[in-house]
Amino acid sequence: MRFGIQRAEATQAFVTASLLTLGACFQGADAQEGAPPTRGAGAAEASSQQQPTRKLLDGVVGVIGDRVILSSAIEREVEAGAAGRELSPDERKRAEEDVLRAIAREEIWVQIGKVIGRDDPQMFEGQIRALLAEYKQEQVERYGSFTRMSEELEALGLTWQTLEDEQRNRILGDTARQSALGQRFRDGVQLLVTPREMRDFYRDNPDEFAARLVADLAWISFPKSEPDAAEQAAAAAAAWKDSNDADRDIASRFGGIAMRPALGVQPVEDDPRAPFLKEFAREGAEGEVLGPLDRGSSLFVVRILRKIDQPELRFEDPGVQAAIRRSLIERRIRGLESQVLAYKARQIMRIPPWILGSR
Repeated sequence: MRFGIQRAEATQAFVTASLLTLGACFQGADAQEGAPPTRGAGAAEASSQQQPTRKLLDGVVGVIGDRVILSSAIEREVEAGAAGRELSPDERKRAEEDVLRAIAREEIWVQIGKVIGRDDPQMFEGQIRALLAEYKQEQVERYGSFTRMSEELEALGLTWQTLEDEQRNRILGDTARQSALGQRFRDGVQLLVTPREMRDFYRDNPDEFAARLVADLAWISFPKSEPDAAEQAAAAAAAWKDSNDADRDIASRFGGIAMRPALGVQPVEDDPRAPFLKEFAREGAEGEVLGPLDRGSSLFVVRILRKIDQPELRFEDPGVQAAIRRSLIERRIRGLESQVLAYKARQIMRIPPWILGSR
């Protein structure tokens, strides 16, 4: 344990020093560019005046196994979650810690998955590649073509390689979870849910079953790399407000990319869609057009196609009971996962120490 922490601290110091040195090299090159040659005492004086100052390009906030977590990555996630809202210092600190903790938990599963793959690396890599090929085919069928998928990913500031890397880590993490939980089940752990537990869950979580709003949205992307993206996005928004044209027609007329419609958007925390889509689903009216919105590498124009008020869900509904049962089982599985993480994390170097779970 102590040796693992020392290695982690050494890794952090090395990466920080490398970033500082890189910043110094950039500044040194800037300072020396175009400088006239000097000689003798004047040269020494000029040299002392041109000594580069170090500039921190990034910082290390955590280390999990062989993964170094940089402050820039945390900042991007926090800004994405804030969705343009100004955070107070306390809110930002909590958000940064939550993001760091979430990244750390997932990365520990990935590290465990890598260890599992060491038994037969060639076969394990072959299985991962086969799953990645299936995933790629599913995504191509979902978007209609690889070109279409690449365009939409580019509009979101992503690439297929980014998506593939994320999926690889997801496969490694899922493999680790299945292995760890399978051992717990073999040891006699049960996931049985009683009727009383289900009724207690329904009573204690009224927001889960209250009446809620659902919206279907169409949205068009205008990559900011295009020289006239702002003008085209503004013109598209104005034209869409005055017509009922389909998103693909508007996109074709103004050089945008019609994104896959966001159906069933709910303005709640557990909806995985972009925060600005959820906010517009809650605040906007049916048929209203919003934009251009500046998000990442693109400008977006969004339209609400329809809004539906879903009624309150009753406990007597068999579908509601099935959903409650699934939620309770997932809660127990998360509890088992936390136990495994608490045990496995002792074998993996990590900093800071609280990075695993509770404060």
